[in-house]
Amino acid sequence: DITQDNERFMREKLRKEYGMAAYAILSIPKIDEYINENNVIIDGLYSWDELKILKEKYPDLIIVAVIVDKKIRYQRLNIRDIRPLSNEEATNRDIKELENLSKGGPIAYADYFVMNNGTEEEYMNNIKKLVKEL
Repeated sequence: DITQDNERFMREKLRKEYGMAAYAILSIPKIDEYINENNVIIDGLYSWDELKILKEKYPDLIIVAVIVDKKIRYQRLNIRDIRPLSNEEATNRDIKELENLSKGGPIAYADYFVMNNGTEEEYMNNIKKLVKEL
């Protein structure tokens, strides 16, 4: 079943098996398949080790962090259709991801930051503005 506990279990299991760069290591074949044909966007870069592996393999990789105030993010998590989280569940997840998965590094080391505190239209405008800059 798709639950917060099962997802955490799988994230942590894969990282125990492959190390903290598990998702990067497992994604490289798919990235390589597409990178010669087009630009590639990787969503969900979570650990510092993943960032190091991907930057080593793809030195021109640009890291974009999507930022939203915690209060707004927790409100959105609370009302989403799939796997809604209470504030307590979101807080516990955040702390576990920071402590167990080194999640903060890629965000802190990002090349660009895109704000997502407003409407979907405002967010898309922020993305389009960044794409024009790049």
